Formats: sequence, structure tokens, C-alpha cells
Amino acid sequence: MLVLLTHLLPPVPGTRCTVKSAITFLIDFVPPGTSIASLCDNSEMASRTQPQLICIGSLKSPTRPYIITARNDQVTIPLNDGLTCAVDKLFKLYWVCNLTYPPQLSSVFTFFEYIHLNQESQVQKAAGTMGRNISLPGVRVCWFGRGGLRWRGLLPFFSHSLQGRAAPDILLIHCGGNDMGELRRVELVRAMKEDLHQLKLRHPGMKIMLSTVTQRCRWKAGDSPVKLNKARKYICS
Repeated sequence: MLVLLTHLLPPVPGTRCTVKSAITFLIDFVPPGTSIASLCDNSEMASRTQPQLICIGSLKSPTRPYIITARNDQVTIPLNDGLTCAVDKLFKLYWVCNLTYPPQLSSVFTFFEYIHLNQESQVQKAAGTMGRNISLPGVRVCWFGRGGLRWRGLLPFFSHSLQGRAAPDILLIHCGGNDMGELRRVELVRAMKEDLHQLKLRHPGMKIMLSTVTQRCRWKAGDSPVKLNKARKYICS
């Protein structure tokens, strides 16, 4: 199935990676009996700096352990799951730690992101914490979310989500973090002001609240977390 997925969602142009070799950036194999401690020291895999799955043995082995390795941090995470669960945990590691997807697997991981962060799952997550209406009596809360949303996609996404519905009394927006490192902070602030002004003109009776861009340990774009956090503070000021 993974091989089929890499063929349906091939590497993005410019990665100098064939569909056949892209699968090795997701999972690689080492001979049976290889110690877990030695995986970060494997010279043949030294160039693989981002987390990936390692299978000790082959897919035909009755007992085949999977390990997530992050060689830059000298981290190995043994998994007691099958291949499907192992791939799921690898993707969630990228998502939770806000790591940049490997270019060779960008299309595949973006597809995983769409499946994992669709609107239904967002509603379920919200309902599972403080309830569907976040414990506010007499209030109906509607949740709309899309993974990877950039600011310039906010207005079209809101208009699409509003189809067949009246504008809410209060709109709380949490967006902009995915633009950090891709847009200059001045450009992002200007885009925010323009779009918020348009929202107010379209829905004058709606109160608009803008959440701050939250701090991250790692950003999807940009190579300096300190510099991006400084830009984040400027945007939130």
C-alpha cells in the first residue's frame, strides 16, 4: 500500500528523487540481528537527517520490529505495532514536533495531514476536551479547521464553511502560524489587516477576535526559530 501511495503521490519536482527511492525515506530495512543502539551510527544512513522508520528484518519476517530513528538527535523509539500504526506514529511525530516534511515524501505526508486534520476530526477533538460548546451555557460553538491553512486561504475557507449558514455573532480566528518563514512579517501583518477589514465589511454585525500566533519549538519554514519567534512577537503586538 505504501508503494502504491508513493506512486499516486510522487515526490515534488526538484527533489531529484525517483518514486522508487522515495519509499526508502519513509522506511528502510536492516539485516536481522541489528542492534537498535547501532542504528544512529549506520554510515550508510548518515545522510538521512530527518526521522524515519527502520524495520529490522524484512516485511516477510513473522516478527519484525519497527523503530523510529532521529539520527541528528541520536534518538531511537522502538514500536510494538504493525506497519500501519508505525507509519501513523511517524507522521504524528512530524506533526507534534512541527518538523518539516522530507521533500521526497511531502506529497504523501500532506495527504496524511489532510486525512488526520479534516473537519470531522477537529470537531471530535474539541468535543472530547471541554465539550462541543466548551462548557458555555446557552452558546452554540461551531468548529471549522483545515490543516496547513495559510492566511491568504482564510477568507475563501470561511466563505465556503459559511455556505447555508448565517454569520456567527462572534468569529474567533487562529491562523497565521503556517505563514511564518514564508512571508515577511510586514507582508503578513498587511494581509491580516486587509482581510480582517474585508470580513468586517461583509459581516458588520459580527465581532471578530484574533488569536495570537502561538510559539513553536520548530517551524515548518525558516531555519532560525529565534528569528521567527521575534517576528511572531511583532505580529502579535
